[in-house]
Amino acid sequence: MRSPAHAWRLSGAVFFFLLTAAGPWSHAAQPASGATTCAAPAPEGTPDAGAELSAWAPDGRVRYTATAQGELLRHAADDGRITARVMLGFEPRALAVAGGPGALVLVAGRGRDAISVHDPESLATVRRYALPDGRSVVAALDLPGRARFALGFSDRDELWEIAYGPDAPPVLLGLVHDYRSNEAVPLPGRLTPRPFRVPGATRALLPGAVPRELLRIDASGRVGVVDLEVRREIERPAHPPFEDGVLAAAWRQRDARGWLIAARGSRRVDRLRAGDWRLEPVATLPGEVLALAASPGAGEVHALHAGATSVGAVRIDPVSAETLAIPYDADTHALLRQQGTRAVRCPPPPDGAGERALSRPPVPGTPAGNAAPQPTR
Repeated sequence: MRSPAHAWRLSGAVFFFLLTAAGPWSHAAQPASGATTCAAPAPEGTPDAGAELSAWAPDGRVRYTATAQGELLRHAADDGRITARVMLGFEPRALAVAGGPGALVLVAGRGRDAISVHDPESLATVRRYALPDGRSVVAALDLPGRARFALGFSDRDELWEIAYGPDAPPVLLGLVHDYRSNEAVPLPGRLTPRPFRVPGATRALLPGAVPRELLRIDASGRVGVVDLEVRREIERPAHPPFEDGVLAAAWRQRDARGWLIAARGSRRVDRLRAGDWRLEPVATLPGEVLALAASPGAGEVHALHAGATSVGAVRIDPVSAETLAIPYDADTHALLRQQGTRAVRCPPPPDGAGERALSRPPVPGTPAGNAAPQPTR
């Protein structure tokens, strides 16, 4: 019987997770001179045999996986043993875990009833949502600052927010004049979808530095900024589509915030700053960018890049554009692998540090670590 840790290893390579907007990738990174490579995920819409989604509970005590066979598993953090399991009945494409009051696990994917919400302890189904015509969810995020999940569809020009807090305000069903005359029909606020339109289908959603903002990658690879308070896409920076995928990490320093973004296969890192909403170069790395992740507190961004014989890491200040080479050690490895749910294979840090890092829970204070980032003081 395979050990619980088997899912984290493949032919001696360690799996870690990166914050990534999924794109139709069809190649692996190719460092020069016979270097060790990091393999990219399968093309979007092409499920990997044996691939799985994975996400930590916000408190770091439990890890959840959704397998390609359509099973949702709950793992103990200490030894990875399976403590609960349930069959989903659909092909999972996205996984999000919420903590605190009203904690839940959401899994979504392709199929008629392909959105399901589960109890975090027993994995019993709390709610299922029917998707007409077998439509597909490709992105799901926990937004702890709003106590809501956000979902994006590959074949529908809308996003959903689903509130999970026990005190969620009611969803009002009706037309504009119904709202104005106080005649809208109130529906229960908790677990009732709040759909709104966006310009086109979605390829990926990425968390922002403040709870109300999301970075959305549409089906063509164009970047847009969604404001969840006004329920629409508010900006679409003038930039060619990221046709081969995009990596991104949210950052925040005092009154400045935004994302660092890199095209798949590129050495260049661009900055998108809130307010001016322009993509501008901020750094050029020694090799192809393989991963981006916010530091604890989100004041800086760590980047993993291909090297001549291995991989390297740098720390980027998004405001000053200063870069500093840093060791690719257990801390960097853990930070990079935790932020997201799309697995890539990369060599572990020296001396087995990567193996030790795999058991680490999420780092608090990062946009993808189920905690709202705080300004750097």
